Amino acid sequence: SGSVTANNVIITDAMASGLSYTNGSFSSSVASAGSINTGLTISSLAVGQEITLTYRATVTVQSGTLVNTVTARADNANQVSDSATVIAVFTPVTTSQLTIDKQVRNITTSNSFSNSTSALVGEQVEFQIRVTNSGTAILNNVRVDDTLPTGLTASAAFSGFIGTLTTGQSQTLTLRATVATGTSNGTCLLNVAYAQADNASRVQDDANVCVSTVAGTSVNLVQSKKAFNDTKNSDAT
Repeated sequence: SGSVTANNVIITDAMASGLSYTNGSFSSSVASAGSINTGLTISSLAVGQEITLTYRATVTVQSGTLVNTVTARADNANQVSDSATVIAVFTPVTTSQLTIDKQVRNITTSNSFSNSTSALVGEQVEFQIRVTNSGTAILNNVRVDDTLPTGLTASAAFSGFIGTLTTGQSQTLTLRATVATGTSNGTCLLNVAYAQADNASRVQDDANVCVSTVAGTSVNLVQSKKAFNDTKNSDAT
């Protein structure tokens, strides 16, 4: 910007802490020698002449204000400088994920929850459905769908709406049913539950109720009675 040619112009950009020069990204509108990191030399700049240098850098910190300064000087001109600022902002990656676990127990016999239980016709069973937000994002409008299979009759109304689940939060729902009359012995009734959210894919789990009968229900009892005369030592029937 002066009135004479600038000789032996040296331009340096050492990169601010938190910025790393990207190898191979440098380009110049004029011939040059050296490196922008340690000093780039241009033989001369005529009066009014402009040059453009471009290069890239990678941000190596998660947050902070990175002020990057470049300097230029010549044999016959004082050093000048200018700066540009990069604001580093950390944005965590969030994932949306639901998990579901379903178990069942026989209420009539008071056994523990497991993946499967046995029950007689007319006995009551209880399903436990545990839904967990196992991701890193808040889940919205979480709900559970559970339609009982033929052979099980709901003992009470079931509401599968949960709503919002924060990260790591769980919600447990229960559903009670009775083994219906006429359900065949040996039948295993598979009950499947589904959970989903507006921002999470549908997941499912299941539990079994296997119908059994009381041992010995096919045995018929016959009763007979006789009298005996001890005095005559003979049958008195």
